[in-house]
This record gives sequence, C-alpha cells and structure tokens, in this order.
Amino acid sequence: MQNRTYLWLDLAIENIKKVLRTDLRLEEKLVELIPDSVNAAYEKILAKIPDDNIPHVQKTLQIIVGARRPLTIAEMAMALGVATKPRLRKAEQACLPLEGLGERIRELCGHFVFINNSKIYLIHQTAKEFLTRKSTAEGSNYAFNFEMAAAERQMAQICIWYLTMDDLGSGPTRNTSKIQSFLSYSAEHWPDHVRQSSLGFDPDVESLLYSLYDTTNTRFELWHPVFWDAVMQYRPMPKWNSLHLAAFNGHNEMLQKELVGSEARVDELDTTGASALMWASENGHHEAVKMLLKAGADVNLPGGYYGNALQAASYSGHLKVIHTLLDNQAHVNVEGGYFGTALQAAAYKGNDEAVRALLDGSADVEAQGGLFASALQAASYNGRVEVVRVLLENGADIHAQESVYGNVLQAASYNGQYDMVQMLLDRDADINAQCGRYGNALQAACYKGQERVVELLMNRGADANAQGGHFGKALEAAAYSGSEKVLEVLLAHNVDIHDQGGRFGGALQAASYSGEVKMVQILLDKGAKVNGP
Repeated sequence: MQNRTYLWLDLAIENIKKVLRTDLRLEEKLVELIPDSVNAAYEKILAKIPDDNIPHVQKTLQIIVGARRPLTIAEMAMALGVATKPRLRKAEQACLPLEGLGERIRELCGHFVFINNSKIYLIHQTAKEFLTRKSTAEGSNYAFNFEMAAAERQMAQICIWYLTMDDLGSGPTRNTSKIQSFLSYSAEHWPDHVRQSSLGFDPDVESLLYSLYDTTNTRFELWHPVFWDAVMQYRPMPKWNSLHLAAFNGHNEMLQKELVGSEARVDELDTTGASALMWASENGHHEAVKMLLKAGADVNLPGGYYGNALQAASYSGHLKVIHTLLDNQAHVNVEGGYFGTALQAAAYKGNDEAVRALLDGSADVEAQGGLFASALQAASYNGRVEVVRVLLENGADIHAQESVYGNVLQAASYNGQYDMVQMLLDRDADINAQCGRYGNALQAACYKGQERVVELLMNRGADANAQGGHFGKALEAAAYSGSEKVLEVLLAHNVDIHDQGGRFGGALQAASYSGEVKMVQILLDKGAKVNGP
C-alpha cells in the first residue's frame, strides 16, 4: 500500500471492525476509534496485544524488520523457533509447527503484518520506521521500539545458532526439507547480519561464530557453497582460509584474531589467486583493508580476478579504499586482471568519482590493455557518459584506434549506447573512421541490430556504402544478422539493395549464407535479384 492516506483509512477501518465484533456501544466510542495519524493507528494495534504475547510479538517483529527479504512461513517457523529456544541443538526440535503458523502470526501481530504467497510482510515501510524510531512521545509503547542494530543482532544470532545445529549436516532424513528450511537464507545473509551488529555477542555465540570460520569442517561445506552461489554466482568458488573469509566478510574482530601471529600468511593466495587484501578491497571493507596493510599485506601483490587490490576497489567504486591503497603506494598504472588497469575497471563500471581519484593519483588516461584496450573505450561501450566527459577533459583521445571495436564511437555503436553515440558525435568523433573488426561505427551497429543508433548515424552523415571490416558493408552486416528493422532504416535512407561487393558479394548472399530465411524473403520482396543486378 503506497499512499499514507489509504493506509491510515485501512488501519482505522480494521480497528472499527474489531471493536464492532465485541462492543455493544460502538456509537459512543466511534470518535475514539479513529486514529489521528498512521503512527497513532500503529499504537492502537500494539496496545491491544496481551502482555503474555508481547515477548513473542517482539521477536516476530524484530525478525521481520531485520530480515533482508520477506521470509516464507517455513523460514519463519525455523527462525522464530530458534529465537525462542536458542539452547536447543537440533533444528528439527527448534522448528515451530507449520500448520496454522501464518494465521497465528497474523493474529499475534495484528494489522502490522500481512501474508502473501506464503511470505510475511510488514504492512508498509512506515511500519518499519515506526518500530525502529527513537521516540519519546508520551504514550508510546516502548516494548516495541528497538534499534536496527538490535534486529541485526537478533538475525545474526538466529543464523549462527541455526547453522551450527547438530542435525543440519547429518545427511538425508525424512525431515530434511524441514531441517534445511532456513539454510538458504542463513547461509547467504549471516555475514551481513554479523557485520551490521554493533552490539556484540555473548561468549557462547562468539564460540559458535568462530566455528563457522573453520574452513576444514564438514559444516563449512554445507553452508559455504550456498553462500557463494548467492553472493558471487558468476565467479569460481575459492578454496580459502579463515583469513580470506574474514576479509571478504569485513568481520574486523575475526580478522584481528586471524592476524595475530599470522604475518607470514597475510599475503597467502586462495585457489582463485586472490589475497585477503584483494577481497577486502573488492567488497569495500575499509577498516579491514587498513588492518591488513598494517599487518604487512603487499599492496601491489598481483593475482585474482581483477589483478590487484586497487583494480578490485576501483571496479566497485570504493573511494575510501582507493585513497588508502594509493596512500600506501599502490601502483596506479600497473597492468593485469580482467580490465587491464584500475582506471579501465572504474570507467567500465561508471564510477566517475573513482575515475577522478585515480586520475588525481596519476593514472595514465591513455593506458592500453585489458578487455577494452583503454578506459575511454570501456566507458563508451558501457554508456558511461559522465565518465567519458571526465576522461576527455583529462586528455583522452577520442580518435584513438585500438582493440576489436576500433574506436570509442564504434564501441558505443556496437553496444547500442544512443546517448553516448550522440555525445561523441557532438564532440567531433569521426563518424566514418575505418578501423576495428567491423570497419566503422555504422557497420557495427547494423550487425548488432541497433536500430536507433543506425538511424542516428545515418542522419548524422554516416556513409552506408563505405567498404571495410568483417562484413564489407553496412547492408551486408544487417542482412547477415537478420535485423529487419535495421534493414528498413537503411532502405529508408536509399541504400541500394542491389549494391554488390563486401565479404559475401551482396546483402542477399549474406542473408543466405547465415541462414536468415526471413531476411532472404524480405530482400527478394524488395527486388533483390538472385543472380545479381
């Protein structure tokens, strides 16, 4: 429910309906029943909760507020069961009965929650704000006011308790689905809940937390693949040690514990070639980065997906980490990793502040290498208009020819970046420059079926008959790829359908070669000759 007025009205009607069922003198209480604000309506809901139910409602609401996403009823059955009986060491025993749980939660929490498709939601964002507010208003129900840190701590403890249950990794049983009902959520989110918990944990919970960091334990093999698939789905899962994991998670207390007497392994690489400093840098854990550097981590150690810590931080746009790494003599122009340089990584992702920070740190704006050959081409390909402006203002050459895409205009055209193409043309990029795999920007756009970009290029003077590149001509590129709309644009600009030449000898031959039956038929209908002109 988006509108606060409708929300207030809905809550008021719900309140009246409840009283109507139980009170014989409704007309005498009608004015009192209508709350004067949404918060007042929330207060009325909470005031009706019996004292005996308050502890259960508190925990339920804290779980709903603290959860990273709406929990299913099955997940809530386990989470609430673990929260109310944390000393139980078996998940099967801790889990609450599923039957009727949704109705009981709805009855306990009143109109604060609703259930849709077996998922539990707060009625509105204002309900979360109300529960976590710091209120001193007279009459406020303090039993239901809590800080987000408390909700985070509760969720962290639930996840830790659950993941260390004795029967969680005991193998298949007839109740496996019940026992593992909370595995997906807790495995994915426990590190974040722990990181956001500023209140600390009891010694027994800390002990259980340490056990989750035991990478040699069979329990680690249960939760870690679930975690990795959720947070780093497209990256190979590393075999790493507890130092790597603490750095990845940004768990500073655990990291400090691991660093004591571990100076010799501070630069140890995991099976993906990444160090603890690289993981902390990629995830923006500034304090962890400082701790690792203080412990002697090599700021320029090569390895990992991004090649080094600076490139990892630059791709993700973590400014504080970038500045700290540069202050500790990170080599800003070192080559390596997926993007070649830190500047190219930041440019591709569109992190203009990171780009400025790297340029201020003497990054070479014309440095070559990596996936896109240069930072300017990476930004152009990905449509990062502001980054391109920054790079051009700092001396990047708009006419430079490099890599498979040839130049920045061709890269932007290939990827359909209309606004970028327009900006580059406004800055006098050569629309007919011959270079790269596709010969020119128009041919690249035609091959990828970028109708709007093709129209723009044609309107700005692109030469449709220019020869060169993989397909020879723009019309052949469009025919080969089967892009009917691009073909229509070219024909609307009077491109000759009978024109011969190029790699395949003509558009009809190109479409035939690539098996584009529909395109062949369209070309024949437009008058293309099977045997040439």
